[in-house]
Formats: sequence, C-alpha cells, structure tokens
Amino acid sequence: MPTKKTSKTRRAPVANDNALAGLTAALAADIASLADEPIENLVDPAAVRALLERSETLVHHEVVAELIVAASRRIARDLRTRQSSPWDLLDAELAAEIDLLLDTDIILSEDAENLVGRMMGRELIRDLFTDVIHTAIVSFNKKVNPLFGGLASAMLEDQIKGFIRFFMPLVQARATSFVVDRRNQELFSDFSRSFVRELLDEPIPNLVALVSAEQKRDATPLIHKLAASESLRAMTREMALSVWEEVFAAMRHRKLGELVDVETHAGWLAEQAAPVVTAALARPHLAAFLHREFGGVAAVPPAPKPRRTKKKATKPPDRPA
Repeated sequence: MPTKKTSKTRRAPVANDNALAGLTAALAADIASLADEPIENLVDPAAVRALLERSETLVHHEVVAELIVAASRRIARDLRTRQSSPWDLLDAELAAEIDLLLDTDIILSEDAENLVGRMMGRELIRDLFTDVIHTAIVSFNKKVNPLFGGLASAMLEDQIKGFIRFFMPLVQARATSFVVDRRNQELFSDFSRSFVRELLDEPIPNLVALVSAEQKRDATPLIHKLAASESLRAMTREMALSVWEEVFAAMRHRKLGELVDVETHAGWLAEQAAPVVTAALARPHLAAFLHREFGGVAAVPPAPKPRRTKKKATKPPDRPA
C-alpha cells in the first residue's frame, strides 16, 4: 500500500538572496532604533525571574555535568600547549595595576578576624599544633638525653600529648592573636604577594600539572554529585535570582545604547539574527501556523509538481493507392 506523502512548507521571505538581504536590513533598522529605549521597556523582569526559578527543573543536570567535565578536559589540553605564564598574557599596563594591587597591605576586617578565630578553634588545627609540639619535645629530648629513645617516646606519647592538650586553648588563642595582629599582618601580606607573584610567573603547563591524574579522576564523580545536589542547585538558583534583581535594578533606567553600541553594530547583529529568524520560520509547525494566519505571507506550501502526461500515439496518414 503506498504511503501518503506529507507536504512540507517552505519559507517564502527567504526564498532568494534579495529577500534575505531585505530581512537583514529591516532587522538592522529595528535594532538601531532601540538604542534610546530604556532597558526596562525591552526586558520583562518577571519573565527572566520565572526562567531562573524554573532553571532547576528545566535543565538536565546530568548532561550539564558531562559538559563541564568535557570542557575542563579540553581546556586542560589547550593550556598544556601554552608555554607562556599568566604574566605574559597580560599587557604591561594591566600587569602594573595588578602588581600595584599586590603591594597593598592586607588588613583583616573584624569579620575576617572572627573567621580566623573560629578556624583556629577547629579540632584539625588543635591536632596539628599538638603533633608539632609533640615532635619538637621528643626531638629535643633525644638530643639532650641519649637514653630517651624510640621506645620511651612511644610509651610516653599519650602522656606528652595529653599534657600539650591541656595548654592547647592557650596556644590557639596566642596563635590567633599572632595572626590578627596588625604588625604580623604585614608578614602575611609579604608572603601572599610572593606566593601570588610566583604563581603568575610560572608557565601555564606547570600550573596545570599541579593537579594529579588521580585528582582529575576523582573530580569527575564529584562534579556529577555537585550537579545532582538539590541544596547546591537551590543555592545557585537563589544567587542567580539575587544577582538578576541587583543587575536589573541598576540598569533598568539606562538606555540600551549605554550598555551595547547597537548603532555601530546594528548591521552585524542583524546579519547574525537573520539566519536564526529564517530558521525559526522554517520550522514545520511555525511555518504552517504563519501560513494559516497570514495567508502565505511568511510561509507557503510548496508548489505542486507538474504531472507528466503521456503523449497519445498519432495515426499516420493513409498513403494514396
């Protein structure tokens, strides 16, 4: 049984280059005319907010994670081929500005000092200090007392560490005071400047090599877990909404021409937009809708192919007798 052929719609306005050029010119004129329009007249903030709120369920996060992994691998491969350092990629003026910024002393705010205090109070820091002091005491005793060997050290380890932990709150308080002291912050500033300058002067492949193959392998499942985390997605959505509200509040009364040089680049923007518009008009359902509503102004069905007719055989004339 022969299958029924469905008729396809074709784009009437872009059937030739002249039509496409006309569409591009019309788009360029409209884009240029938007330069003096306030952004609040061009953007619906409620629609953007609704899109951000729906983004958590709109996007397949597993695919996003795969894209992040693939992109990070590609970027790492590209960076390994570069022999320049981050400093080399900067122009002289920008490098001087960064160098001047690094020369600025780091002054901890009150909140930063409180954060340092909380970090110093962590059990990890307490155990680190305990091990360091224990090692120092044992090393000192081995040097001044030859009879204090490995066996004595192992037998007295718990007692020594218990003694150290008794004074640990005082040690942590002194360490916190040392870090937040303004005079000692200059030492921290010098160290930070040297560290950052060393990183910026290191060839990019060496920086990429700081991440081991095991860490890269472990990062892949971590990225997938982060993408699947509901709490992280919710936090990201709330941050995006907050940023959007702030950006729109700052820009709503500004004209589009203050943000984008549409008058200069209207032609180029139109050239990029025209194929997108024509491709949208070519979609079957949209083209059919436009054909129904506008009578073929935007889209018309293809012209029927001419049917081939068989020529009838003509009888030759009778020969005279």
